[in-house]
Amino acid sequence: MKIIYSVIVVLIAGAACSEIACGCTPRLNQAVVWGQVTIDSGGAASRAAMFAEATPTGVSCVQNTLTAWGRADSLGRFRLAVFGAGVGDSGCVFVGALFPPTEAGKDTVLGPFRLRFQPNPPFDSVNVNIVLRH
Repeated sequence: MKIIYSVIVVLIAGAACSEIACGCTPRLNQAVVWGQVTIDSGGAASRAAMFAEATPTGVSCVQNTLTAWGRADSLGRFRLAVFGAGVGDSGCVFVGALFPPTEAGKDTVLGPFRLRFQPNPPFDSVNVNIVLRH
């Protein structure tokens, strides 16, 4: 009986959160950047501050536009959702790491990577592995 109640609750919650039920605006277009950040000595850059900057198509490919921030985990792995503007928009993405994640840290930026931003999965993605020189 508990399983039936659980299924009913999940169905009601799913319907209540749908775009049709709540009149929400369409989802933001996004792409995914993932990978690992290490130090040139071979160790993981644990908890490095990660960022990805996206520039929509139609604008020259420059940094410091739409930025997503995150952190690497204890093994230096990261996954960031990068948001883009416009339906089916494609643009360039720069990916960077700051380690240690303080004002005294060194940053490394790679890119640009061309990605297609979409409103629903599967999202376009790119694997970026960064080696920080220290």
